[in-house]
Amino acid sequence: MSSFARNSRVFGWFRARYGKPTPAQRAAWPLLARGENVLIASPTGTGKTFAAFLSVLDALENEHARGILRDTIHCVYISPLRALGYDLEKNLTEPLRELFGEKPPIRVELRSGDTSASARARQFTKPPHILLTTPESLCVLLSQEKWLALLSHVRWLIVDEIHALADSKRGAHLALSVERLDQLQIKNGSTAMQRIGLSATVAPLAEVAQFLVGTHGRGEIVDVSTAKKIELSVHTPLRKNPYPEAGFTGQRLVRELGNLIQKHRTTLVFSNTRSGAEGMTYWLREKFPDLAEVIECHHASLERDVRRDVEDRLKRGELRAVICSTSLELGIDIGSIELVVMLSTPKGVSKALQRAGRSGHNIHAVSRGILMATNVSDLVESCATVLLARARHLDEVRLPRTPLDVLAQHLVSMGCTAHWTRDQALALVRRAYSFRDISAEEFDDVLDYLAGGGKSLRQQYAEVFGKIELDDQVFRTREGRVRRDFLQNIGVIPNVGSVRVRAKTRVLGTVEEMFIRALRIGDVFMMS
Repeated sequence: MSSFARNSRVFGWFRARYGKPTPAQRAAWPLLARGENVLIASPTGTGKTFAAFLSVLDALENEHARGILRDTIHCVYISPLRALGYDLEKNLTEPLRELFGEKPPIRVELRSGDTSASARARQFTKPPHILLTTPESLCVLLSQEKWLALLSHVRWLIVDEIHALADSKRGAHLALSVERLDQLQIKNGSTAMQRIGLSATVAPLAEVAQFLVGTHGRGEIVDVSTAKKIELSVHTPLRKNPYPEAGFTGQRLVRELGNLIQKHRTTLVFSNTRSGAEGMTYWLREKFPDLAEVIECHHASLERDVRRDVEDRLKRGELRAVICSTSLELGIDIGSIELVVMLSTPKGVSKALQRAGRSGHNIHAVSRGILMATNVSDLVESCATVLLARARHLDEVRLPRTPLDVLAQHLVSMGCTAHWTRDQALALVRRAYSFRDISAEEFDDVLDYLAGGGKSLRQQYAEVFGKIELDDQVFRTREGRVRRDFLQNIGVIPNVGSVRVRAKTRVLGTVEEMFIRALRIGDVFMMS
């Protein structure tokens, strides 16, 4: 254990509870103690969360003991899923209560689209020391001038499951938010934030680390991705008969999956689609009625309370199997899983390792995953996936370069809080790794577009299309409707219309409007 932990109350608690640190923790803590930016690549269940957070908790506890802990946001944690923040809130509250009792002086709170208006107001008047949020909610805060003072004392930024963000426009969106957040610290006279990235499976590590720290930053890489053993194998219900009777392979698939569930204490089954998860849940319950009460479905369209109930029952060991889409792929704490089954290939080596890592959820256990091929083509792909996974040949993350729609959003966001000159804004944007190559001409084109639809329309239609007020050098976002509309539509996740599904008074979840439009009277669909 690193030298800064010798007389620490927090690390003393850790020693009493967990004993020795994991390889990820042992390698990361000395770097974090020196204030380095760090990307930690380590399998699920190897202590990445405590590797990142214990030094934060230690510093905050030390300041509390000295009576100098300020009532402001000191640490921002970003996750791609709201559920990860909800899960982490519980996992951080437990050690804090063990250290301080029922009302810990270090506050941890979640801020997302689900946060109530009363909770948001409370967070402003009495801010949490550790804020757990999503990329979109962080940008909402950065777009409101009243929040900037509370965000100008952030010392730590932790980005969880960074691989799930870096290869999409959400990652580019976050990269700009991070640079804006960092600039607040510098303007306030503080040092730059310490940035910590966490990922189970990611490549290439050097580029993802640069994405984390930006074009002007430097960081260290802690790669202990082989610290935990993961066993992958292929199973198929296919047999020698090339022309089985209709439905035969599907029936065998359900029967053999049910047998695997019976042989293991807890099984997590991944389907690549939500409808596939619903269907398999139905067929398993029908084929194995003795297991029907302990088999549940989990996917993002289910109501939040339904999902959390399944997660909590799984964590308590009350379920034998959960059939999910991708909703349990990331690091939500779901307790001890003995076996992971993937129905068809997950379309990527990294995804296969990520999913398999959900079993054997501790550093000493072996993670076991089975790819269950459903046809001949899938069998070939499954075998190739396993061979590549055993050779640790991961899919490389491809970072979007200069997505101008993301830039447009952030320029509007920046203009909500201050007047910006072109040169100031461009310099800030180029600090984000995703926008390192943007030219001045591209930047000016986006500004012209925001000012009134582009150069050709701007002179006559600025009042109709304009989002910002722009002169030769300075821009600011228009007040009123433009700002309200922007705050309600931040982000790059497509806004798909949805309809709630009820069974009497109970809300089961949501389905897309396009799905509802295709239904006819008498149609039946499943929703567990």
